[in-house]
Amino acid sequence: LIGFTCGSLSSLIPHCNPLAELAIYSLAVGLSILIMIVTDTAHPPASGTALGTAITGYTPEALVAIITSTIVLSTVQYILRPYLKNLV
Repeated sequence: LIGFTCGSLSSLIPHCNPLAELAIYSLAVGLSILIMIVTDTAHPPASGTALGTAITGYTPEALVAIITSTIVLSTVQYILRPYLKNLV
């Protein structure tokens, strides 16, 4: 969700040349990493989500897919918590 939000917000910034596009994409990834580090929720694939969303822009279908997958994975992790090993 953090990556999607950062990518969506950065895609709203107008980019007029290829160098500006690269800066905006870097901003999306860097901002998502910063927020995840501050909130102690670091997850590298979320930065890929930020990059993909910054490139393609916000779509409601992407939002539904990300929210659905977040709910499903959280539910499975909650159910299987007693059987999982903590690798940290």
